Amino acid sequence: MCTPSQPNSMKLFHWFELFSFLISIAVIKKTKGTPLVFFIPFLLIINIYEVGTVRGWFSSHISNHLAGNIFMLIPFSFYFLLLKSLFQQPSVRTNVVLTMVLFMIFYVVNITAIQKSSQYNSYSYLLGSFMMIGWSCYFFFRIMTNPVFMNVLQYPFFWIFTGVMFFYLFRFIFMSYFTFMAYSNNAMYIQLFIAISNISIIILYLCISTGLLCFKPPVNKI
Repeated sequence: MCTPSQPNSMKLFHWFELFSFLISIAVIKKTKGTPLVFFIPFLLIINIYEVGTVRGWFSSHISNHLAGNIFMLIPFSFYFLLLKSLFQQPSVRTNVVLTMVLFMIFYVVNITAIQKSSQYNSYSYLLGSFMMIGWSCYFFFRIMTNPVFMNVLQYPFFWIFTGVMFFYLFRFIFMSYFTFMAYSNNAMYIQLFIAISNISIIILYLCISTGLLCFKPPVNKI
């Protein structure tokens, strides 16, 4: 998940993304018939995008803003749909879908009329991150208040959404400042943003890998 300002070279976090993809394939016998099996195509797309970003497949005038703007829809949509599959109550599932629809509407308005496709749509990313943080917190609340005992350390989605929450929390904090500082040529800030971004990606994919490895069927809904 490269940022527009990040140099096009292989980074440590690329290997963590690849490692997660390989794990998703290795555990397919366990995940088949569960939402976790969809991590295979999801992580494949992630890795293709990262390789394409490094090799400049999506670059236009030394910028990958358009590709980044389009790509941001994939992780947000995936995690929203994953959350929807975990909740039992129809009203909660409906609210997850409504949240995703609201995000999509703002995304379309932003990319066509506000920030447009010529620059990275940080407003859309901030809104999506805020929504994902909120739903992740609600997910943990439901786990803690679940009357059925659950060993969270063996619950794959605990690990996955721990990674998701911290990833989007870190990105939200720094992206908020990024909106004002990214184009000011402040080299120190840009380097700090890249470092924090890379660390958050490593944490996310470590958590995803842990969740996939610790999974034991069936999937418990909350």
